[in-house]
Amino acid sequence: MPTHNYSTNPETLLLLAWCSELDLQALLQKDQQARPHKYPEKAYRDGWLPMFPEHMLSEQITEALSCFQGGIYDPVLLHLVQYRLLLVSVEDIAAAIGLKDQTRAWHALFYSDDPFLRHTTEKQPANSPENETDAFLQSLSIHAALHKRLIQLSQIWSNNVCLGAQCLRTFFFGYTRMLFQHREAPFFVTEFLGRSLQQVDWHVIAAHIQGVDAYSCECSTSEPSSEHEGAVHIPLFQELLILAGDEIRLASRRLPDHLRSNALFLSGLCGDTVRICTSEPQ
Repeated sequence: MPTHNYSTNPETLLLLAWCSELDLQALLQKDQQARPHKYPEKAYRDGWLPMFPEHMLSEQITEALSCFQGGIYDPVLLHLVQYRLLLVSVEDIAAAIGLKDQTRAWHALFYSDDPFLRHTTEKQPANSPENETDAFLQSLSIHAALHKRLIQLSQIWSNNVCLGAQCLRTFFFGYTRMLFQHREAPFFVTEFLGRSLQQVDWHVIAAHIQGVDAYSCECSTSEPSSEHEGAVHIPLFQELLILAGDEIRLASRRLPDHLRSNALFLSGLCGDTVRICTSEPQ
């Protein structure tokens, strides 16, 4: 049993839960083979057991983020997940992992809403986003293609910032539900992404895209009208066609010659439809 208990936050607990899906024993043995000096036999005889190596967890987290495959919206989604990772204490997770006859768990973690139990993470790197909205804006400042795509999307709401906020929220929640969840993403990634999207101030994002002064609004309407919601479905349909075309083209490489031409035709048809949707007034 652990000798110490420490309060922590939901993000750290979620990542610790994800660790149960990893082959931790194999990861530790790999580290022992690569760095035998960290595991001296004498220390084992004296009853000393090492803590699970933090760098092994960090490598697994980096690998998990490979589910962001370079789509036009992936940079901002990745930024939102990375923001929540800033709230995670990998050190606490490593210290809480115990493997029989391999590592010793020094403490356990628990979550509490008691205001007197505070959990703080280490000092964050310079230029780290202050919140989810800041993470979103940082992504737009770095990725010009993403910014341009959202400017095109802003034609839907015709300079109405409140309507723009509603359309953006509908679009990104729809995108992650329809187009992101088909990927083999670890559950902590989808959980972090959902938590971050909930906290984004969409009014600030809409104002930034339109090039007007940013402001926060608490308008009661959380969803666009049926007319504007239908308009939001057009770019979602475009993204679905792009995804389908790419996957058909990749699958065609494994087909015999007489079927490959048909698959490439379907892939091209998806691309042609996207161009038609883009050129037609929304």
